[in-house]
Amino acid sequence: MTTDTNDNDTPVTVSEPKRNGELSILHPDEGDLKIIWDPENEADVEQARKTFDEWVKDKKHAAYAVSAKGEAIKSKRIREFDPELEKIILGPAEFVGG
Repeated sequence: MTTDTNDNDTPVTVSEPKRNGELSILHPDEGDLKIIWDPENEADVEQARKTFDEWVKDKKHAAYAVSAKGEAIKSKRIREFDPELEKIILGPAEFVGG
């Protein structure tokens, strides 16, 4: 939260917009899949974590964290799900050099 002032110069509290996380899975054979989660909702987070683990560990996809604007965050591959990330993109490891 931040503090701002209204037209009468009275301090008011302004809430930051809530950001949901997004997991995008790119798959040439099965089509693309998108999972959206609320980081404050345990059921959402658990489903996103389960999906991440299935695709990264079982289906051997590579995972990258990106900003909401689509820019790579330090261009670093991630191996564990983090519900606080804005966006995660998964793709077949053979297509992304993994």
